[in-house]
Amino acid sequence: MNKYRVVLLLQLIISFSAVAQSYTVDKVPNVQLKNKYEFVSNPDGIISQETVNRLNEMILSVRDSASAEIAVVLLKSIGDADIDDFSTALFTKWGIGKDRKDNGLLFLLVEDQRQMIFRTGYGLEGVLPDVILSRVIRNDISPYMAQGNPDRAMINGISQVCNYLLNPEAVQEIIVREQSEQLKAQEEFIQFFKRLFVAYLLVSVLVFIYFIYSFHSKLKMGDTPVDKYNYINAMRSSVISCTLLFPLGMLFFLLFYFWKRQNLRNHPLVCTNCGNKMAKLSEAEEDAYLTSEQIEEEIVKSVDYDVWHCGNCGHNEVLAYDNPQTNYSICPYCQAKTYFFAGDKIVQNATPFSKGQGQKVYECLNCGKKDIIPFIIPMLIASSILGSSGRGSSFGGGFGGFGGGSIGGGFGGGSTGGGGARGGW
Repeated sequence: MNKYRVVLLLQLIISFSAVAQSYTVDKVPNVQLKNKYEFVSNPDGIISQETVNRLNEMILSVRDSASAEIAVVLLKSIGDADIDDFSTALFTKWGIGKDRKDNGLLFLLVEDQRQMIFRTGYGLEGVLPDVILSRVIRNDISPYMAQGNPDRAMINGISQVCNYLLNPEAVQEIIVREQSEQLKAQEEFIQFFKRLFVAYLLVSVLVFIYFIYSFHSKLKMGDTPVDKYNYINAMRSSVISCTLLFPLGMLFFLLFYFWKRQNLRNHPLVCTNCGNKMAKLSEAEEDAYLTSEQIEEEIVKSVDYDVWHCGNCGHNEVLAYDNPQTNYSICPYCQAKTYFFAGDKIVQNATPFSKGQGQKVYECLNCGKKDIIPFIIPMLIASSILGSSGRGSSFGGGFGGFGGGSIGGGFGGGSTGGGGARGGW
C-alpha cells in the first residue's frame, strides 16, 4: 500500500513540475532586451550554446544586410495553449520587425507538443510565402527533430530561411517593400497636412466673416465718430490676436481696421456754430483746453483726448477716447477715470486657531480719496498636519527604468497578420 502511495506522490510531483515549466507569453525571456546581438531564446537548453551562437551570427547577418528581424524561441512547454495563438501573441508583444515595415519573423518550437511554427510580419509575406516555410519545416527541421537532433534541425532550418532572405532578389523585394511603406507614410502625412490646411482655411474664412459682421454691427451702434471709434477700438486686442493665428484672411481686415479706426479719429470736424472746418490741436496745444481731471486721465492713459478748434469762431470740441485695456475705473467721488486697486493690507494675520483680517485699498490719483473694504482671511491649517516633520512633503524618487546598458536592444515594433507555416515531428 505504501508503495502505491509513493508512486502516486511521484506522479503528482512530476505533474506539478511539468505545470511549473509551462510558459506564458509574458514569461518567455526576451533576450533582445539584454543584448541586441542575441536573437535566440533557449531558456530550457533544448539546443547547445554553440548552436545558439551560430544562429545568432546568421540572424545578425540578415538584420545587417536585409534589415529583417528574426526571433527564435525554443520552449519545453506552453501548457494547453495553442501554438498558433501563442506565436501570434508573442510576436505582437515583442514587436518583431521594424515599425511600419513589419519585416519580422518568429520561429517557435514547443517540445512537449512536438510542434513548431513560423510566424511572418506583413512585410515578409511576399519574400517568405507560407509554402516556402512549410517546405523548410518538412525537409530541413522535422526529420532531425524526429531523430532527436535539435541542434542540427535548427542549424539547417534557420540557415535555409537566412539564405532566402539574403538572396539579392529577396533583399531587393524587402527594400522595395520598405520604400513603398515609406512612400505610403509620406503620402498619408501629405494627405493629413492637406486636410489640416483645408480645415485651417475654412476656419480662417469663418473668422474673417465673423469680424466683418462684428465690425459692421459696432459701427451701426455708434451715433457719432467718437462712439464708433470707441466701439471698434474695444475689438483691438482680439483683432490682433486672431490676425496672428489666421493671417491669410485677417491681415487684410487688420489693415482695413486700423485705417478705419484712424479715419474716424482724424476725419475733419465741422464746427457746429459756424459750419467751417475745425483743426485738430497737437498734444502740447490741447492741454490748455483740458481740465485737471482730463489731464490726469491722459497721464495714466485711461482716456485720450483730442481737441478740435475752429479758427473762424473760436469754438472748441473736446473728444474723449477710452482705453479698453486700462486698469483704471471711474472714481465715485470726482468722476475721473483714475480710480484703481492699490492692493491688500493685512490687519491681523490668520493662525491655525483663528481667522485673520485684511483690507482692500482703492485710491484715486486725481482727488486722492481712498476706499478701504475689510475682508476675512481664512483660518490656516496647522503646518504640522501637512507633514512638516522633516520627512518631506512629496514622495521621494520613483521607479527606476530597466538597466538596459549600451548593449541592450529590443525589436523594432513590427506586427503580423498571422501568416506563416506550422508543422510537427
